[in-house]
Amino acid sequence: MNATAFLWLVGLPLLASPVVYVLGRLGANQDPEARCPALARWLTVLTLLATWIPFALAAQAVAEKGKVTFNIEAIGLTLDGVSLVLAATVLAVGTGVALHSVTYMAGEVGEEKYYAMLLAMIGVMIGLGCANGLFNLWVWFEAMSVSSYLLVAFYREQPASLEAGMKYLVQSALGSALVLSHVGYMLLGLGISFQVGQSAGAQGAFFHLFNHGLMKGLAFLAAGALLYALHLAVGSQAPLMIQELNGAAKRYPMPALALSVAVLALGGLPPLAGFMSKWQIFVAGFTTHNALIASLVIFAALNSVLSLAYYAPLVNAVYRKEPSAAVTRGAVVPDSMVLPLTVLTALIVVLGLWPSLLNWLTEPAGAALVAALRG
Repeated sequence: MNATAFLWLVGLPLLASPVVYVLGRLGANQDPEARCPALARWLTVLTLLATWIPFALAAQAVAEKGKVTFNIEAIGLTLDGVSLVLAATVLAVGTGVALHSVTYMAGEVGEEKYYAMLLAMIGVMIGLGCANGLFNLWVWFEAMSVSSYLLVAFYREQPASLEAGMKYLVQSALGSALVLSHVGYMLLGLGISFQVGQSAGAQGAFFHLFNHGLMKGLAFLAAGALLYALHLAVGSQAPLMIQELNGAAKRYPMPALALSVAVLALGGLPPLAGFMSKWQIFVAGFTTHNALIASLVIFAALNSVLSLAYYAPLVNAVYRKEPSAAVTRGAVVPDSMVLPLTVLTALIVVLGLWPSLLNWLTEPAGAALVAALRG
């Protein structure tokens, strides 16, 4: 049962991906306008919601046994505390993206392809986190690169989209050659554990990995909601400029709040989740009583403070008194976009106030890493 739950955790999004595409294309060969994107749309949402069930069962198995393994010929997967954090992050952000896309992608040409690739990428990223060998890791990484490239270059008729896709492909090729999902604060926490053999630094790193997924995902979804309201919904394909966000909080309080919480959490403002995970890493570093580690922690803390100055103008813009012309003539943000923004914003605030709520996920991950080092 444990291995079955693990298999469905990885396999359900992957198996649903071609089904979503086929159902979305029903009737398209005879009449291009006869596509059924609504089927693709809602099957994707239901699939991701259903994937939380095997995730919960697999998490219970990890809590009881420490890890769960699954092998088919040369394909080997291991779900432990580390990969459980990655799976939770991917599922949380992926579910939010799917809900956000219900309206954002509605009516787009090739909408069924988008949802099929989204499911494929989510399944592949979960598998990537569970790969238990270098070759398996490389295969999953390449599959992730292909699916994510197709999403980045989805608007293939737009030069900017193709340019972004080409840049992403080059960066992914370099990344697959070096195999290095560099994130400074996470590496600092992991480095502390590598150096002194304690799990607190790794626990903070995995906590920050989860938080980073929430914060960066929320920032993109909030920006996407504002882009939809200010441009796409009114028939404009122009890019969203910062000055167009002036006064956005008056007409769009939830997207403005979500964007503000996301960037301030990324900047490490207490008591948001981004601050608490960084704080765990910093405390772990100081408790080592190592001068070099302490200096690195101080440098990282100063960098976090400076990053707030980078994000502050964006927050200041959305809360200005006079709304921009784009805000004045903008459309309403649909509920399907507001819902994931509300949930992710609440998670960032709650995990900042009560970081121990995620200990069930991050403690096993830190312990698994230290155990692997000692082994």
